[in-house]
Amino acid sequence: MVLPARQPTDLGAVFAAYRPILEPYIARMTVIQDNERGLYLNTRSVMKNRQPLFFASIAINKNYVSFHLFPVYMYPDLLDGFEDLAKRMQGASCFNFRKVDPDQVEGMRALVAAGYRRLETEGDIASDGGQPRQSETSGPSGP
Repeated sequence: MVLPARQPTDLGAVFAAYRPILEPYIARMTVIQDNERGLYLNTRSVMKNRQPLFFASIAINKNYVSFHLFPVYMYPDLLDGFEDLAKRMQGASCFNFRKVDPDQVEGMRALVAAGYRRLETEGDIASDGGQPRQSETSGPSGP
């Protein structure tokens, strides 16, 4: 039995569909990388270890597009109600995508917004994206 050849994935199209989710946050973040292969955003908050608090990144890899969202690592309950996206997870805060699914794009948009609001609510970042109300933010600094 011969299996059909797997169709090549247009990862550029996947990246182009998911990257705009992070664009509204760029002005409030420190941009570490922004090019045709990836976007990496740190908050302006500094943790106890004197490293910036990672927010999110998206990158084209060999076989998939990875979307890291650090608030999900800090607050796993953010995934409640996002079971479809949770199936795309590899690790504690990384989502892998091989194709564009409009429902998943909108789900990621909502999850990123919820993550940002949660960082504000918990005092991890200031509402203007600057330093938090408290300097007790701790945890790993990114993927």
